[in-house]
Amino acid sequence: MQPKLNSEIYKQIGKYGVEKIYSIYAESKSNFEDIIQADINDEEFTALLLNAQFSPQFNTKTTDFNLKDLFFRSNFRLPKAASYLYSANLSSLSDSHGDIDEYEDKGWMIKRRYYKKDFVESVKQQLCDFNYSVPRLNNGVKYHRNDILNKTVSELESSTFSSNLTDVLIKKNSPIGKIIYDENLINTVSKLCGNQVFLVGAASLYAKDKPEDILPEEWKNTAHAWHFDYSHLKFVKVFIFLSDVLDEGYGPHSFIESSHEENLLYPQNVQDFLIYKTYARGYIEGRVKDEWVNDHYDKNKIKTFLGSAGDILFENTTGLHKAGYCRAGDREILQLLFAISNFGDLKPDRQFQVESDEIDTHFYLEPVNNKSRKKQMKIVESFSTKNGPLLYAKKTIKSLLHK
Repeated sequence: MQPKLNSEIYKQIGKYGVEKIYSIYAESKSNFEDIIQADINDEEFTALLLNAQFSPQFNTKTTDFNLKDLFFRSNFRLPKAASYLYSANLSSLSDSHGDIDEYEDKGWMIKRRYYKKDFVESVKQQLCDFNYSVPRLNNGVKYHRNDILNKTVSELESSTFSSNLTDVLIKKNSPIGKIIYDENLINTVSKLCGNQVFLVGAASLYAKDKPEDILPEEWKNTAHAWHFDYSHLKFVKVFIFLSDVLDEGYGPHSFIESSHEENLLYPQNVQDFLIYKTYARGYIEGRVKDEWVNDHYDKNKIKTFLGSAGDILFENTTGLHKAGYCRAGDREILQLLFAISNFGDLKPDRQFQVESDEIDTHFYLEPVNNKSRKKQMKIVESFSTKNGPLLYAKKTIKSLLHK
């Protein structure tokens, strides 16, 4: 069994690359399907294999490649299969030890007081440079952080706000830049992911406290109900506490321990969702009702994370999780998303840019490096066609990489 590679592929990867794909295709596809215990069509697998072998730093996913659909089809085993496919990028940092084994089992790990309070305050000050919007509401309205801090929920007409930090280039020596270039943090994430990782996205999240009678239906459309994430093949989310979460009145984050990846139990009936959508093959995804979770998971597995500003929570958010309701005070989080590939649902216009040196050895920053943004945009433009998978794209990876 061999993939159908037309002349465009020869231009993209050259004779050696084509020979390599031919030599590993059949065995790689067979092993991949053994892991997911399902079939994957040749076009989908070729797109993944080419990305894994030649360009994991670029988002070569076409618009018609539905990652969540494949995640459902694999019965949530896709991250494990992706780890196999991208294993050529395994880092020497992936040696297993206690913390890593515990993370793989539980799906979370927390480090207390990782950043000092004064540093956290400097991060919050820098966040005033960015615009915020209301999650899942694409009305074009922008909010400044000072307005969010000083106005009431009634005046703002929302209690939750987020920013992808795309308004301003993040300087390397700025507070957020120092987090992005934090080698200890990167080493930890690489170990947790068991692979080379790329920083593929970030978000600042702000939740205001509010009485229950104001915007009572808002929570159904936000992260306040049980849900899972799946925007990339295998990833780790990093939540940096920017405010103290003293008790449940501060809207703490909750996660169902060991519910991630293939351990995920998930409803299949629409009556078990608050809101939902249905995929072409009939899979249902949405915000899961508390009642269903309480009936299907051990209550002792539901972990609620209190903490102090400067704490860091590492989490595999393919597991069910949600935010709590802020009743006693506001909650603020800086979120970083690391993945084994930039292949995913985040396009460059939703990815921040960080200042980089002319010669930058920080390969994990390729998706957000301002020096490579032009290449990233061209790649996405080339592969955002609905006329076929990666191998039929009009532009060539090889030519783009050298422009």
